[in-house]
Amino acid sequence: MPLFRLAWLLLALPLTTACSSGDSSDPGTTGAGINDPQCAGALEFYVGIEQTSAGGYKVALVEAEPAPPHVGDNRWVVRIVDANGAPVEGASLIVKSVMPAHGHPSPRTAQVTPEGDGKYELNPVNFNMSKLWKTTIEITPSGAAAGSTPESVTFSFCVVG
Repeated sequence: MPLFRLAWLLLALPLTTACSSGDSSDPGTTGAGINDPQCAGALEFYVGIEQTSAGGYKVALVEAEPAPPHVGDNRWVVRIVDANGAPVEGASLIVKSVMPAHGHPSPRTAQVTPEGDGKYELNPVNFNMSKLWKTTIEITPSGAAAGSTPESVTFSFCVVG
């Protein structure tokens, strides 16, 4: 009987090692992390991260559920301010998430709900696979001329399973 248990242990050990290839230093990145080669170019995910458009609009991630982003539906709240730091109210936003490795978009479109003070809820921000995703937020301020090019920022995050 002890020989049978030893044989079972020797067979099971490689399987448990293969299934735990994530970055174990951060339990929030199990299965995929910023140090994962398939996530090259990813930003470190944290509430408060911001990106600035070419025209000076700053978009900050002020809420995220779950954090870090996971496969499936995610809820984000962003706050947008203009180059002078004033909250951007009444803007039209378009949210586009793409998985660069496969070249496909998210299967769901995020709905945008204004919350006031330049805040907008994006829900669901959907990722149907783990690894690197690029989410671009296009901003058309209220009163912008018809046909004008929207401002945009892109957040590149590693999505966990």
